[in-house]
Amino acid sequence: MYSFITLQLLTFLLFEGYTLVRNSTDLFQSFGFDTQPVIIGLIIFQHTVIPIQHLINFGFNLVSRSFEFQADAFGKKLGYSSALRAGLVRLQEANLSTMNPDPLYSAYHYSHPPLVERLAALDEPDKNVD
Repeated sequence: MYSFITLQLLTFLLFEGYTLVRNSTDLFQSFGFDTQPVIIGLIIFQHTVIPIQHLINFGFNLVSRSFEFQADAFGKKLGYSSALRAGLVRLQEANLSTMNPDPLYSAYHYSHPPLVERLAALDEPDKNVD
């Protein structure tokens, strides 16, 4: 539900941002256009929003990775730690993906934590909250 609402909000903000760009005569004039062609407005908007989209994607990846760690911790709490470890290793072998990628690269590009991080999190002792 969190992702759905967030995506709807982002879609609304994208449409609002495009409307602002599309209706800005000063912006078109600063790029040398006397008229406001729709396609030019779309191109200007796309070039403007690309850096913002990279930040949003990074944020979504961080949230997704935290959900994966929470799911792993829940499985561990239920006593399925060894089965989870075996399943993760089997999945890693089937996907043939990198076992230990660069932490910054994986944080930016991967929506799931790498196998090494997930196994290390499963090996950590449980945190008892009193």
